[in-house]
Amino acid sequence: MPQSMENRRGMALALTLVALVIVGALVAGALFAGTEEQRMAENTRSWLQSFGVAEGGAYGAVDIWPANRGGYTGRRAYPLDSAAPMEAAPGSSYQATAYRLNRTLFLVAVTGRAARSGISQRLGMLIRIVPLQPDIHAALTLGEPVAAGSHTILNGADTPPPASNWSDCGPAGDSVAATRSTPDTAALFGIGSADYATLSRQATVQLPAGTYAPAPVVVGGVCQTSDPENWGDGNDHANPCGGYSPIIQLRGDGTIVSGQGQGALLVDGDLTVNGPFTFYGLIVVRGRLTAAAGVAVTVYGAVSASSADLASGGSMTVNWSSCSVTQALLGAGVAAVGRSRSWVQLY
Repeated sequence: MPQSMENRRGMALALTLVALVIVGALVAGALFAGTEEQRMAENTRSWLQSFGVAEGGAYGAVDIWPANRGGYTGRRAYPLDSAAPMEAAPGSSYQATAYRLNRTLFLVAVTGRAARSGISQRLGMLIRIVPLQPDIHAALTLGEPVAAGSHTILNGADTPPPASNWSDCGPAGDSVAATRSTPDTAALFGIGSADYATLSRQATVQLPAGTYAPAPVVVGGVCQTSDPENWGDGNDHANPCGGYSPIIQLRGDGTIVSGQGQGALLVDGDLTVNGPFTFYGLIVVRGRLTAAAGVAVTVYGAVSASSADLASGGSMTVNWSSCSVTQALLGAGVAAVGRSRSWVQLY
């Protein structure tokens, strides 16, 4: 019987098409997977770059702190006007803002951006201000024997300021002597670990010899720390300038006709007070301190001077206040990052 041959025409083409489809799908899948992995790798690289920029900006904020401490410590605690924009280095790809949480603790929020992709990371870092540790032995320290007048009140008991918004002072500390005289200029003008020259270099307000009437300056609800006659608001810490405690240096003889302030007042020459004046913090006068007749001068903190005229008829009251001194020295404090993990990824 004759054998018949099966018709196999077209099978090779069909198998080839099927193979091409399968190979094409495999190639497309491999290409897609490779492309996605490349994109993921690029995103990861950009993410790490933005993270590095943000982290570098956070630590850079600590470096620029001394040059801008007045603007940061002049803010009130959150949720009030606590946010202070921080200056970034030229050409940098980050933005930073310092938020004051309490008297000594700040949160620095930094947003870093990768240069090519624009991906951003936001980090938060806690910075604590370590104030100078004062070594004060008396409410009033002079370089000559103290001769107080009938209107002079010197109190060595630790006395917080009377304003209710100074309630965060905590318990009273140790008392000091009401008066003290010493010829030792280092003890007279030194504040613990910092001498007069060190405090002068850290002064945020530099003034020539002259006449001044310090008072808080607020514009649009913001304390104007750039105004040289704005020495903070010690009378009312609830006001925008209540957290501002500058270090003021008078480069020569100074006369105060009236006003109030807080912080550290350094006078290279003589200081004469011709009008009612209240100060919270430290007053250091390298020359002579004089209160004019009929003038009331009140200090919560400590006063040091080479000499003083306390018997001319003026009323001078000096109350030792460790709380006011601590607040005053925040402006000269050191910004320090926590020893353990002090930063957190915000988003």
